[in-house]
Amino acid sequence: MTPGPRGGCGGAGGDADDVADLGRSGYRAAGVPLSGAADAVALRITNLLVGNAESAVALEFTLIGPELEFCAMQLSLLVARILPDCRDGNRCASPPGRE
Repeated sequence: MTPGPRGGCGGAGGDADDVADLGRSGYRAAGVPLSGAADAVALRITNLLVGNAESAVALEFTLIGPELEFCAMQLSLLVARILPDCRDGNRCASPPGRE
């Protein structure tokens, strides 16, 4: 495989992967939902730890993550959050920054 511009070659996706950013704040009146990362605080901190702008996009996955292959030296950081079990019908609290 030929490395991409950031050193990634490919891999296989997990069950619920997406590319997340900080969302689209300021457009709710026009009907645009905030969207963005499930945990905006973790996204900002993770980006700063690896030297990115805090608003850079990141891979976000739930439960079973992707298989990633890197063809060059790559600085990567895996951040995990244990979410509450919301299956009993109780309302779960929003992660920080998502209220």
